[in-house]
Amino acid sequence: MFNFGKNKCIINNKFGRRIGLTLNKSSLFLANIEYTRIDQEVYTHKNVYNAHVEKGVILGDQMGPNSDRWKVVFRKWLVNRSQLRLTYSYIRQGLNYSDSDGNFVNVGANPNISYLVNREFTYFLDGDLQRYSNFSLEYIIEPLRSLQLKSRIQRQWVSEGKRISNFWFGEFILTIGMNYF
Repeated sequence: MFNFGKNKCIINNKFGRRIGLTLNKSSLFLANIEYTRIDQEVYTHKNVYNAHVEKGVILGDQMGPNSDRWKVVFRKWLVNRSQLRLTYSYIRQGLNYSDSDGNFVNVGANPNISYLVNREFTYFLDGDLQRYSNFSLEYIIEPLRSLQLKSRIQRQWVSEGKRISNFWFGEFILTIGMNYF
């Protein structure tokens, strides 16, 4: 029988969930909403060399463990094999922190730290709670087969926490060849 975190003695249950709903109107538009939740220590292992990371980067959802996200995406196809994409995300994440005595408190938010290090039972989103939102606008055009131009502007604002707050981000990407992202 599975125990989904009700017993404080068991801290080894690790789950990631994603659920969503998509509305697609032929070639006119696509809209979806999704909820993603990554429990503490999902990518962690008792031996840090076996963690689900490559060179410090998580191999799963980049949101990281001990976090959840609501995401709404609207995609509109335009002429000449182009599209416009609007995305809004609301993210909450509980990070590891140092207590008032300077002791490290591990709430399972970093896959590069073994779950055996200073680990006691914690609830989902325990730790240094971060709440922030992202809004991005993307324009993608494929003038020739296998040649894709992407431009994106993104705004992030923080409602709670110590992360870098309220910044703008922009990028331009040229892809030659197959692109599935």
